[in-house]
Amino acid sequence: MMQESLITFPDRFELDREIGRGGMAVVYRAHDTHLGRFVLIKVLY
Repeated sequence: MMQESLITFPDRFELDREIGRGGMAVVYRAHDTHLGRFVLIKVLY
């Protein structure tokens, strides 16, 4: 069972945890509720 999400994008992604960060972005592990699997999301600064 997943822990409480950091952020939920309406009807699609639930961010699980931060994977890493660099000079231009942060990468998160997220659950894609439409596909039913985990994906990575990169959020630019």
